[in-house]
Amino acid sequence: MRLDHDARLLGHASTHFLGLDGLRGIAALVVVYLHAHLTFQIGYLPGTASLAVDFFFMLSGFVLAHAYDDRLQHGMTWPDFMRVRLIRLYPMLFFGSVLGAIVFLVAQHQRHISDNLTSVWMIAGSFLMLPVGLPVGDQTAYPLNIAYWSLFFELIANAVYGTRWGLRPPRRLGLAVLGFALATGMMTFVSRPYIENGVTSPDKFLWGFVRVAYPFAAGLLLYRLRYLWEQISHWKVITGSCWWLTATIPAGALILPIDSPWCDLVLSFVVFPLLIIGAASLNPSAATARVCAIVGRLSYPVYILHWPIYRLLLGATQMLRLDIVLWVQALAGAVAGILLAQITLMVWDEPVRRWLSGRRRPQHDM
Repeated sequence: MRLDHDARLLGHASTHFLGLDGLRGIAALVVVYLHAHLTFQIGYLPGTASLAVDFFFMLSGFVLAHAYDDRLQHGMTWPDFMRVRLIRLYPMLFFGSVLGAIVFLVAQHQRHISDNLTSVWMIAGSFLMLPVGLPVGDQTAYPLNIAYWSLFFELIANAVYGTRWGLRPPRRLGLAVLGFALATGMMTFVSRPYIENGVTSPDKFLWGFVRVAYPFAAGLLLYRLRYLWEQISHWKVITGSCWWLTATIPAGALILPIDSPWCDLVLSFVVFPLLIIGAASLNPSAATARVCAIVGRLSYPVYILHWPIYRLLLGATQMLRLDIVLWVQALAGAVAGILLAQITLMVWDEPVRRWLSGRRRPQHDM
């Protein structure tokens, strides 16, 4: 009986979509470039680059449905689910907060600012994932690490999914996706520039709830409707080389020099869902699978750590009055971020997650 239960519990979750891991890595690199432009004012501002985060949200919905639908249906409780998700996400968030706090304090010292109360408020809020920049009129909700805004809304979406709401059947979920899509369309036209939604002022920050709702729910729906397209995975023509062709689509689409609400909606409503279906259906070669696994594994730590690295590098060159070409600084920051991501993953994130899972492993944890 127990073996039957475990088999049902694991079900489809034993499959791993390596093609999606690779696309997540590409989207993370697009964000790295976007923040390099914002920090160092290099190159051009891709009008569609900020939608890489929306693509993350859709990927997250798809992958969470794959990993947890069966387990939630067979007895996994909401506290157990949230514990597993926090164990997965928070160790790297903690390290990113430590790094962001160091950079913030160095910048405060460099500017001769001694507002201890504000410093404590900013640092504590970063560790608690609270939008502490809003009450003090900062330019972003998360001044210590701008990337945290998306993790805040990701955790909100996770918490909602872990309730019975997340297990609604495809028809009811489809109606919710339609409603979220209409709200997204309104936001895309009304609240410009799109890149500020969920990130900056209080009114812009509230749009973040709309911004996460559609792609995350759409990802859930794509997975629930997999029976409509999963036969594609049996096509012999779909191999590792097709993944590289597929990968050029998000790489190109997310760096378009177009700032148009119509373009944003085409990407969100058409291109991203098709990309996820296609990448999830691929049967990559061994070499391609290794590449996808590597970039997918690094995507989250790179996303978390690159911003404070950029700020630290820019502050250091200004303080030391070093005349270094800006694009060289940006490239050095990106390389340093990737190297630090790999090191942090090996010596901090994965060991801490193993320890936490061993000490507090929920009954249905994988």
